[in-house]
Amino acid sequence: MATASATPATPTWTTTPSSVTTTAPSSPTPPQTDADGDGQGNACDTDDDNDGHLDLVDNCPLVGNTDQSAALPSGCDEDLDLDNIPDSKDNCTSVANADQKDGDGDKLGDLCDGDLDGDGVVNGRDNCKAMANPNQADDDRDNKGNGCDERFCFVVDGDEKNCLDRTTAFQVYSPSMKVKTGEAFRLRLFANRENTALRYAWTVVERPNASTATVENPRGSVRLSSPHEYFYLKNNVATFTADEPGTYKIKVQGELVFADQVNPSFPSANSYVMTVTADGESTGGCSVGGHGSSASLGLLLALSLLALRRARRQS
Repeated sequence: MATASATPATPTWTTTPSSVTTTAPSSPTPPQTDADGDGQGNACDTDDDNDGHLDLVDNCPLVGNTDQSAALPSGCDEDLDLDNIPDSKDNCTSVANADQKDGDGDKLGDLCDGDLDGDGVVNGRDNCKAMANPNQADDDRDNKGNGCDERFCFVVDGDEKNCLDRTTAFQVYSPSMKVKTGEAFRLRLFANRENTALRYAWTVVERPNASTATVENPRGSVRLSSPHEYFYLKNNVATFTADEPGTYKIKVQGELVFADQVNPSFPSANSYVMTVTADGESTGGCSVGGHGSSASLGLLLALSLLALRRARRQS
């Protein structure tokens, strides 16, 4: 005879005009903490210490203290980070900060604050953590926000060592490049003066042994920049094409056309040597597959022997 399986009791709902009530099936439940002994477990009780203050606003939710302005009762307040600041008053309960420093006044201690200056940019991405700057403006590109940057020195491609300071003597600069052999590229020209007339000259001062590469349009003058990179005249752009793999050193010399407006006593000329690293196959000479010179020599020798034989026959 088959045995019917037990079916869980189904809750019954009783509806009245003013309320909806439920009758839950009885079932065994694990022991529950009931701090105030009112028959409601803490998980369901909105006032665990039954002091008339709801847990969400109670400054000591598990120990009754009707007067919330009085000193906290014993056993109520802890000091999790051991900084001698009770947790109820500590603005950073997880990290010891006895000084309670809160730079942006958001009631969250600096050591726990993910946005120290309260500008909406998290610390890990903020270029000025000590001063609110939601636009993250960084005019000199040194990864320091304008509000935190004590010195303007324009950085090109992360090269802070050779940054361009507008207040110092005239300076030219060109960033290092990685290129492919046979591909022409524009030589970038920078100076620590903006929109100032200057003359320039490019020269290859070091190259791989087999290279004969030179700069095309190596000399000229420029005046317009944005902000510190200069624009060449349309038909006089300085370019370079590496013909052999390896390292090249290219020197740029710059000279102000007129007296320096920053300080007329500053030197009017400056130079800088940039590095070009080329990868790829050799494009120099007229050889193909590296055997062109040998083939040409062999052909020349064959023609010479043929001419010699004809001369002997005629004699």
